[in-house]
Amino acid sequence: GFLNNAASYNLGQVHGVNGIKESETGFIVYTDADGDKVYATYDWKGVLFKSSHGTFTFVGGTGKYAGITGGGTSTFGPTPKAKNDVHLYQGITKANGQYRLP
Repeated sequence: GFLNNAASYNLGQVHGVNGIKESETGFIVYTDADGDKVYATYDWKGVLFKSSHGTFTFVGGTGKYAGITGGGTSTFGPTPKAKNDVHLYQGITKANGQYRLP
């Protein structure tokens, strides 16, 4: 499906309260297997390093995604700890939404 197994790079700002509660806003670049990209902004809330949920908006793309619009909701959960206990912001995002291509 659309962006299934795409890689993503997030650049955002996290606000925590006592290291537990958080909100996060930022920008995402999704890259599919063909190398085409989708750009999105996001606004999430949740528990720091545990789970997050919120909204996203598609703001552009390259290749087959040029001119994309739309958005929806998403949830984020961490993956099991990776090698050497590195797991900071590694996770799986599940999203529901709509998109339109010109």
